[in-house]
Amino acid sequence: MQHPNQKPELRPSAAQLRACAVFLDFEGFRNASASPLSTDSSRKQVHARSIVFWGADTDSPPSRLTFGSNVMVSQVAVASNHCVAVSNAQKLVFSWGDDEFGQLGHGDFAAVVTQPKPIACLTGKQVIKVACSGDCVAFLSRNGILQACGRGKFCSLGHGDIANRSKPQLVQFFLSMAVADIACGPTHMAAITAGDSALWTWGCSTSGQLGLGTVDRTTFAEPQCVSLPPSVTPSQALCFLERSVLWPRLHGHIDDRAQIARLWWQCM
Repeated sequence: MQHPNQKPELRPSAAQLRACAVFLDFEGFRNASASPLSTDSSRKQVHARSIVFWGADTDSPPSRLTFGSNVMVSQVAVASNHCVAVSNAQKLVFSWGDDEFGQLGHGDFAAVVTQPKPIACLTGKQVIKVACSGDCVAFLSRNGILQACGRGKFCSLGHGDIANRSKPQLVQFFLSMAVADIACGPTHMAAITAGDSALWTWGCSTSGQLGLGTVDRTTFAEPQCVSLPPSVTPSQALCFLERSVLWPRLHGHIDDRAQIARLWWQCM
């Protein structure tokens, strides 16, 4: 008899694996339906998928976090003091951890949320990606809408001011555009818009991480368009403490791979 783990149809897809930011417990896949066309109702049950979590200044061993019956986690974003998880199938977004600046999106400024809690205002919304870092979180919807909440001290939320937001709020600058990708750093964010594939950054440029030619803690309260090298079409952006990385979509030009190294914005 063939072991369930040897059945390709019961294994998680490559897309599901790429979407996960932390280790996942795939035990639920063993009992999942072998075929979406099966007429056996007992085989249609979708099992909850949990994540394995550790750290947070504790010496506890890795432990399992669950998100409720039949909730399938499709993405997890991790910051130094909080986490956010997305369930595309159930159209739910969960957050937990430190909520001092409202970064969990629950509408208050709680001390700590110890277990994954659904963000009520995002329930039913088609959030396809979350990014978090420092005390900020960005939420990207399938229709290209960008929302952000958390600490506004460095103007990193893109709302045009330094106010903290305890609920996800629409970044109005992008109302006439569709956002295709989003990245979040401790004091800045980056977005790529669909169609024109333009790169936008905002927040505090302490070390040139905005790519705007400034390294003197200049603050940009609204998104600024970054001038990119010729022949580079952005595909994905990543933000770190004092640098940003852009992963270009290669077009077959011999120098495109070299462009990647030159897109690290850091004051040496």
